[in-house]
Parts: sequence; structure tokens; C-alpha cells
Amino acid sequence: MHPSLPQLAGCFKDEGFLVKVDTNGSSPDLLRYLSEKGLIDAVSMDVKSPLNEVQYARCAGVPVDLEKIKESIEWLKGGSLPYEFRTTVVPTLMREEDLYLLARQLKKSIRLTLQNFNPADPLDPKLKDAKPFTEPELRRIQEEVSSILAGESG
Repeated sequence: MHPSLPQLAGCFKDEGFLVKVDTNGSSPDLLRYLSEKGLIDAVSMDVKSPLNEVQYARCAGVPVDLEKIKESIEWLKGGSLPYEFRTTVVPTLMREEDLYLLARQLKKSIRLTLQNFNPADPLDPKLKDAKPFTEPELRRIQEEVSSILAGESG
């Protein structure tokens, strides 16, 4: 997150706007600060993969401090700020079973939205030929993920 984010959010709040932060969850202290100061109204957090070091680093493309990611997740789940988790589903990096594992790890969360991967212009050229899930497949997986989050299965 950019260091001047609190000032920027404050400017928008002063003008009467609602502020939503999109984050990768790597700065839980800044998220808490923004919330405590009333500078944000909602959070969308990208969760790259199930919560294990090797797979997360592979999906993120860089090593990450997974403990900070987990801290952000738990803070969001335990707070009163509206939030959603989202994952871009890249079939060469995550299997269907991985998405169900992630849903079990995020159980009792408000939402985990699955976004289909678009191979048209990927950051990693090796993913140019990756075949995304079909829309019916992704809808079916999303339904199961939502069911797991709600504690209805999995």
C-alpha cells in the first residue's frame, strides 16, 4: 500500500465519498489503522492460493510473508468492516481441490469470489497458453466454495 494512502483516503472521506481498499493483505497494520481512523468503508482482499508458503509464493510470483496475509484475513473476519476475499483462478497454478481447501481455510468468511483467469495478456508470458475454466465449471466451483464458507459442506 502506498504510504500516502491514509491522506488520500482522508481527502475522499472529507468530500463525503465511501472508500474501499483493494489489497493483497500484506499490510495488516495499515488496514487496522485505516479502519480505526474511519478512513475506509470496505475492503477487497486478493487471496492468491491456499495458505501455504510454497503454493502462495508460486501463485503470487514472489515470496510473501504468509503470516501477514493470515493476520489480515483473521482481522477482516473478526471485525465489523464489510469485506470480500477474491481469487483469480489460474488452472495451471490451482486445481479445483485447491479452491475447496482455500474455502475451508476461509470458513465463516462473508464471501470468496472466484475470478476466471484471462490468458489474453498475462503478466507471465508462460501463462499465455493456459486454458481457463469454462464459465459453467467456474459457476459450479463457486457454488461449492460458497457452501463451504457457509459451513454447509466441506
